[in-house]
Amino acid sequence: MPEYKDAVKDQTTTTGTGTLTIAGVAPAGARTIASAHTNGATVRYRINTSDQSEWEVGQGVWNSSISTLTRDVVYASSNANALVSFAAGTKAIITGLTAADMNITPTALVLLATLTPTAAANVDALSVFTSAYDNYLIIGEGLQCGVSQDIPQFRLAVAGAADTGSNYYNIRISTGNWNTTTAQTLGEVSGGAYMSDWSGSNAARVLNFKLEVLNVNSSTQNKTVLTSCSGVGNSTPTFEARMGVTHYVNTAVVTGIRFFWNTQNFVAGGKIRIYGYN
Repeated sequence: MPEYKDAVKDQTTTTGTGTLTIAGVAPAGARTIASAHTNGATVRYRINTSDQSEWEVGQGVWNSSISTLTRDVVYASSNANALVSFAAGTKAIITGLTAADMNITPTALVLLATLTPTAAANVDALSVFTSAYDNYLIIGEGLQCGVSQDIPQFRLAVAGAADTGSNYYNIRISTGNWNTTTAQTLGEVSGGAYMSDWSGSNAARVLNFKLEVLNVNSSTQNKTVLTSCSGVGNSTPTFEARMGVTHYVNTAVVTGIRFFWNTQNFVAGGKIRIYGYN
């Protein structure tokens, strides 16, 4: 990560496209590079001639033992954004923020899969996760079970197979007709929700959820799943909402996920969309 310091301005008489030798001369009210930056620091710089005809903005590494600054990356320059072959003479050099630091592009969500439940026990996406994305956002809309109340659940997959072991630690916070907080070790972990009095005969009784799976590609750390969901629990109607955090105790890379109900099948319909992001 670059090191940023305030009020740093120095000089160099280096010519050509090579490493800069820093003179250690600062104007009044400014600091030299040597007095501001630590040895080995990565810094952003701007260097220019007095008439501004030659200039370069880039990134390099400061070496305090020999007073040099490398020119490893060029972001913009008077030489078509390439290294400038500086002519003889004194050049000013300033370190600090550049446009590269300010033009931050938000990480976009990439839709990887859209699943439509059928009248089956599971909705599987066991190999959707890849090394391209470390985190996944999963949105479920309009999901239903059979004709009585049930618990929506998930299992994470390793090497394309759902992990049915007791590697899931879950904390749930609920609002509605059910108790507040529980913490327990679960082999079949609830995805943060228990919707009472579900019925496939009433289209209004549906589950909507958001789930995020984080850090899936780490081979040394455990994984975290954040869940939130809500729905109509009975024909009154009664609104119920759940939020949860699941800690998955497994250092294996996670490749996907399985959704299921505790005792019943899905009712055909609804959507589950899976997005990847970094």
